[in-house]
Amino acid sequence: MAETDWTIPTLEKHFRSLFEEWDKRIKNEIECLKELSLERMRRYDERISAQQVAAEKADEVLQRWQESANEWRGALSDNNANLLGRTEYEAKHQSLLERMDSISKIIDGINGRLAILEGRSSGIGSSLNVIIAVVSLLISITVGVTAVIHPYTAHL
Repeated sequence: MAETDWTIPTLEKHFRSLFEEWDKRIKNEIECLKELSLERMRRYDERISAQQVAAEKADEVLQRWQESANEWRGALSDNNANLLGRTEYEAKHQSLLERMDSISKIIDGINGRLAILEGRSSGIGSSLNVIIAVVSLLISITVGVTAVIHPYTAHL
């Protein structure tokens, strides 16, 4: 249409067609925006539900960790209650060392006494051996003298 062909009814018709076309575009864009917003809402819902599931799993893991931590805490408390402390151990160890020293001194004293007794017994044994040797010598001399004298005295 040329500029001269414009009349009020043609202008009205032309603007109406433009408005209808814009109206269709706007309705189409509104429909697309609705679909887009519904899709976004669905994705947000999925994200939120996934985060809730992840949070619940994390909470379960945290609960299990806390339970095991409590078990460890209890075990450590039991160990602290039942085991000796370093200072207590050192005191008892020192006491045992002192007892061992005193027992060692007693054993050394007993060994010394045994050595003395063995010396006495070996001395007594040696003296006894000398006495037996002297008695044996006397007996053999007596027997020998008797044997020499006896043949001569047998006729009398």
